[in-house]
Amino acid sequence: MITAIILTFNEELHIQRCINSLKKLTDNILVVDSLSNDATLKIVKENNVKFLTRKWPGNHSDQFNWALTQLPKNTDWVIRIDADEIFDSKLIGDIKATLKRAGSEVNGITFNRRIVFQGKAIRFGGVGKNTVLRLFRFGFGFSEPKIMDEHIIVKGQIAHINGCIYDHNLNSLSWWVDKHNTYASKEAFEILKNQFQTSDTLQKKYFHYSPKIKVINFFKKSLYMKLSPRYRALFYFLFRYIFCLGILDGYKGFSFHLLQGFWYRYLVDLKTLEVQSYILENSISFKDAVSKKLGINI
Repeated sequence: MITAIILTFNEELHIQRCINSLKKLTDNILVVDSLSNDATLKIVKENNVKFLTRKWPGNHSDQFNWALTQLPKNTDWVIRIDADEIFDSKLIGDIKATLKRAGSEVNGITFNRRIVFQGKAIRFGGVGKNTVLRLFRFGFGFSEPKIMDEHIIVKGQIAHINGCIYDHNLNSLSWWVDKHNTYASKEAFEILKNQFQTSDTLQKKYFHYSPKIKVINFFKKSLYMKLSPRYRALFYFLFRYIFCLGILDGYKGFSFHLLQGFWYRYLVDLKTLEVQSYILENSISFKDAVSKKLGINI
């Protein structure tokens, strides 16, 4: 039995489309809603989908791991999907076929994720097909405890299938910018946390990231984070746009790579520098600095 978990807050634009996509794979769907004030729950109830409400704890990881504790013990596999995502038919077929033949040693399955920006599917720039681990055997995986850029980690082997999940958000560009401004504060916190606090140790040796995430984390720590925060966002954008052929994504692709590959990364670095300077100039604690400058309470 596969159970799908969707975390929602004001997702009336997307939730029906997401449920329709999921029902081609499983009827076991759990929506965990963070007190939406739009038509999200009305739509969920009309689809006879199980739902729970829980106040937003401040990050997706906490909410998702709580949702795992609410699943019945006879759950076999868990799949995480965001409300603005949909499966393609190949992915659904591949998941069904893979689970039938997967050995007991396989506890996690990765597949591809593609981004649609303002109606344009992004194909290049190194982000055309991101590998994500969203499907895992119940009891053998969880979301790592981070407030930003969290990933599912599993105990056991990980297999890969080639179908795609599409991240196709229908909200406005202003909404996208506001969301990424919030994300930038959270990612700045994660960077600063590694400098001022002891790193989390929950990712024990028996739990694993997907292979591609291991590679990304390695290059991020060993190369990107060692560059000057004043210039590395520009280098990253040029790398994506020129060397990874983001230029082939056309005008909307240029807009996406500029915003997500430069503006967002530069905003993260500026917020990081702001907190560091604030700590040095005012001799205050890391906790007080991130609360004051990033609006994050720890």
